[in-house]
Amino acid sequence: MPYSCTVVRRQSALVVLDVEPEQPDAEPFYEGADFALALLLNDEAPSELERALGPDAIERIAAGTVDPAPYVRTVRALVTRQGSARNDVAPVARYAVEVTDARWIAHLAPGSTYESYAWSEGDGSTIPDADVWETPVRLPVASFAVGHRVQVHGPASLGTLAGRGTVETPATQGTPLRHWDGGTTLYRVAFDHGPRAWVFAESLRTPPPDAYEGAVRDVTGFVRRLFMLSPLERARALHFLALRGGGAAALEPTVHVEGHSARMYALLRMLSFELAVETATHLLEGWLGDAVSRSQTFGRAVPGQGLAAGDTIEGYQFECYAPMALTLGALTLLVSEHRLDPTHAAPLDAALRGLPTHLFGYGNWDHLAAYPRAACRGPVPPLPRWLYEGYPNDAGVVGLSGSLVAPSETDLYRP
Repeated sequence: MPYSCTVVRRQSALVVLDVEPEQPDAEPFYEGADFALALLLNDEAPSELERALGPDAIERIAAGTVDPAPYVRTVRALVTRQGSARNDVAPVARYAVEVTDARWIAHLAPGSTYESYAWSEGDGSTIPDADVWETPVRLPVASFAVGHRVQVHGPASLGTLAGRGTVETPATQGTPLRHWDGGTTLYRVAFDHGPRAWVFAESLRTPPPDAYEGAVRDVTGFVRRLFMLSPLERARALHFLALRGGGAAALEPTVHVEGHSARMYALLRMLSFELAVETATHLLEGWLGDAVSRSQTFGRAVPGQGLAAGDTIEGYQFECYAPMALTLGALTLLVSEHRLDPTHAAPLDAALRGLPTHLFGYGNWDHLAAYPRAACRGPVPPLPRWLYEGYPNDAGVVGLSGSLVAPSETDLYRP
């Protein structure tokens, strides 16, 4: 993962950089001249330094085979912004690097920002964690009743033990978990997208009253209101699930399911199977039969809301791509569990036949629709169980049966 480097100032043979790691828990602030030398390399700005060091400079510096002394005279590093695991804020360190010749930093324009892949294979000194991170303050541990709606870690995706769900059991005491600094109270959670797992109390959060929770409270009403809208507005009303497909998992060479389909599947599986298939069929018919839905892009960068919070979709992307890809993925999961009767297979098959090979700039639609198409013609082979149950993680380590959601240290202090 790269460090983001911003050139604060450059004067004669001195350059000052603000350095922020992209993955703070795995990218320390090294204090050595070799690391500082690597930070001065900017792949997007050819330089005298790059020519002097030769090819594969970053790798050779990290391996300790490049002497930094001919290039770096002194380096000083101090933390200017402490990181906060509680608030998900990355730390920033300011590096003042004095070089032996101003030519080595002539390519670093003040105010510019670039990515550096500097790293170190050695055991060089680093700024201590106590200086880099705020001292975390633990959150009080909440208690939950059966039926309580909960959020576990991030939004759901295929096979994950994460997302929204409902508490199924009262508080249960497990045995202590090695390397876990939290307690031993667990609850079993039924995730909306299918898996069931034991979760430590510290990992549970009460979800916000957002669009997804509103849909869960009354899925039938949500669907009814959805079809009062135009096809494009239906897509927009589903953007709270995801703005992207989430990456296609290949179940076999010609069957793909987008990862974020788990979120659409979570909603549809709350309906009867017949109504779920009808809903998905009508959504596809509407989008495919509407020229505006097939051509409308976002037009500008749009930040995500609800389960899509934290993502920003680019303006050139199509508004209906994610809703359609998620609907096909949800259909794949639904028809793998229940056999289609002819009454529902015929209209679904007709809708799927209207799906072009290339749409929204992508050509994988035949793979995304392959399994539902096959189900319209007859029985289909079962899909891997991890799609519904999540990747197994044995709760036997805490003395319980079933799966366990592995806790994170940040669960102790991040809201």
